[in-house]
Amino acid sequence: MAGKIRVRRKGFTAHRRKSTWKVRRGGRTIIMHRRKRSWRVSPTVYLREDVGRPGKGPKIIPLRKGRMTKYAVKLGYLKEGQHIGDLPASKVEKFAIDLAEEVGPRVAFGMFHALVVLNKRTNPDFAKKMAIGRKAIADRYSHELTPRAAIKKWKSMSPEARARAMPGGRI
Repeated sequence: MAGKIRVRRKGFTAHRRKSTWKVRRGGRTIIMHRRKRSWRVSPTVYLREDVGRPGKGPKIIPLRKGRMTKYAVKLGYLKEGQHIGDLPASKVEKFAIDLAEEVGPRVAFGMFHALVVLNKRTNPDFAKKMAIGRKAIADRYSHELTPRAAIKKWKSMSPEARARAMPGGRI
């Protein structure tokens, strides 16, 4: 699957739809006008790496299957044999807060976030439901979810040290 694919790009004429727009330069607002001519992008054929269909690649977030369902059953939100997807949207927010009290806000937020990310393309309705729970945890436990020590350390670094600490490590 890691091979190359041939892409045939169609040619098109590029132009702005609006005839005027505003740009700020040096504290002043300038009105820009559309160019008289549009430019042509020619059709072409090129090879690129095949990355597969979106959402169908290997799962890179480690998950424990049925963990949220187990807590939903334990906390009384679901019956035995039901799945976390069976939880009604009206109860997701309350379940998220109870789950955060049970396992901690960081772990609970990570569980909801993983489900949002992994399902946003393949199962968008379920992802929206899980996003409600993620937002409830983020609103209630914002202080616990913020890595304050790391932010303080980052702000105390010099620009050169910060540049070296970045991935790649070069200034």
